[in-house]
Amino acid sequence: MSTPSFNAYRQNVQRQSREQKLFGTVVGALVYALVGAVLLVAGLAAYGGYVLSRQIKEQSATISEMEGRFNAQLAALSDSLKETRDTVETLESTSQAQRAQIAGLTAQLIENRAQTKKERDALQSRLQRIEGRIFELERKTSSSIWSR
Repeated sequence: MSTPSFNAYRQNVQRQSREQKLFGTVVGALVYALVGAVLLVAGLAAYGGYVLSRQIKEQSATISEMEGRFNAQLAALSDSLKETRDTVETLESTSQAQRAQIAGLTAQLIENRAQTKKERDALQSRLQRIEGRIFELERKTSSSIWSR
C-alpha cells in the first residue's frame, strides 16, 4: 500500500516541478518581454526627445531669423516714413509759399483791374467829350454851310 501512494506522490511532485519550471519559463519570458518593451519605449522616448530638441533649436534659429528680418523691414519702413514726412513737409511749405504768391498775384490782379477800369472810364469820358466836340463842330460846320 505504501508503494502506490509513494509513486503517486513522486509523480505529483514531478508534475508540480514541471509545472513550476514551465510557469517560471513563461514568467521569465514575460519579464524579459516586459523589460524589452520598457527598454524599447525608453529608447523611442529618448529618440523622440532628441528629435524634438533639434526641432526646437531649429525653430529657435528660425524665429531669430524672422525677428532679424522683421526688425530690418521695420527699420526700412521707419526710414521710408521719415523720408515721406520730410517730403510732405517740403511739399506743404512749397504749397504755402505758392498760396501766398497766388494771394499776392490775386491782389495785384484786382488792383490792376481797378486801375484799368479807372483808366478806361477816364478814356471813355474823354472820348465822349471829344465826340461831343466833334458833333458840335460838325453841327456848326453844317449850319454855316447851309447858311451861306
